[in-house]
Amino acid sequence: MTLALKVPPLLVTAIVAGLMIVTGSGASVESPNSHALDAGTQLWLACWIWAAAVTVILLAVISFKRHQTTVNPYALEGVSTLVDSGIFRYSRNPMYVAMAMSLLGIAVLQGASLSLFYVAGFIIYITQFQIKPEEAFLQERFGVVYVEYCQQVRRWL
Repeated sequence: MTLALKVPPLLVTAIVAGLMIVTGSGASVESPNSHALDAGTQLWLACWIWAAAVTVILLAVISFKRHQTTVNPYALEGVSTLVDSGIFRYSRNPMYVAMAMSLLGIAVLQGASLSLFYVAGFIIYITQFQIKPEEAFLQERFGVVYVEYCQQVRRWL
């Protein structure tokens, strides 16, 4: 089985981040009564979001390694176990959640509310071209066990 997305998810994240940086700086939609965050607060909040994203990715990688299965979404032949413990009890796709969080950190740092459209676009794109094909593969590989897991754990959060 091949995935619909031919571009690695990390590269998609980098491309979206680049687009956000090039086009989003200072682009915000503010109401007359809005209270924009100062640059220091934006940096502090963005750093916390990035730290949380790194933590989520590390927890996911640790879970994969603990179950001796691949973290590479293109090495489907290496998928040996359905990982449903650790961080995977809360999200079926914590690595993609972390990638979206990293993009959210950029939007916060920029103070650019329009950059949130890039984050939403990333989520829609990755869901359609990466996650759904992965889910089809996992359902084929693990059958009813995977279906039950999907009923208990959300795709994103």
